[in-house]
Amino acid sequence: MKAANIFGRLMPLALALACFPLTAHATAYKCTAANGQTSYQDKPCQVGAAETSVELTNSSSALVTLMADAAMIGVHSWARREKQIGHLPDPIANCLMSLKGKEFDGASQKALSSSMSSTDLQTANSFFAGNAGRKVGKAILSQVYQNLGETAPEAAPALTMKEQMELQQFSQTSAGRLLIDQKFVANSDVAPGIGARALELKKNCGAHR
Repeated sequence: MKAANIFGRLMPLALALACFPLTAHATAYKCTAANGQTSYQDKPCQVGAAETSVELTNSSSALVTLMADAAMIGVHSWARREKQIGHLPDPIANCLMSLKGKEFDGASQKALSSSMSSTDLQTANSFFAGNAGRKVGKAILSQVYQNLGETAPEAAPALTMKEQMELQQFSQTSAGRLLIDQKFVANSDVAPGIGARALELKKNCGAHR
């Protein structure tokens, strides 16, 4: 599957959001077996497998930040449109548009933790913590803006050939296949969990008018 196609198939997930926090300064291991199969784990690779360590320096994973930011973009866009057509009072709209992505961290963690195994979450977090994953995340957020009719604050970065290969390898892991699966969002707790959190935040904004 080409990198561009993988981007497109990750979009439903980005719009629904997800995350899984990791311990600060943790190290994950990318293991490539002799047959080319790639896996990510929190222990050193088995003998004979090519090993690359990935330092995870944030207290919350790159994936939680990506997914929470995507949720934030969606809420900001909705509030802006509703304000423009007069369906949402200015104080509530302004409150919603001032929200940060971290407001969705807890809901995203809970939803994804109930929808993915700890191994798949580890794999996904390891990928999105690396250079290729960070670029993929920026490209996904850029596409979220475009899909909502908004202008992205920065252009999507281009992947090097090596990074394209890393994306391809991730897409072939259990976690990659799950996240790319078009049915994942519909069949998981991700969308309802994020939606419930958005409604809660709207209610909170209304209470503080």
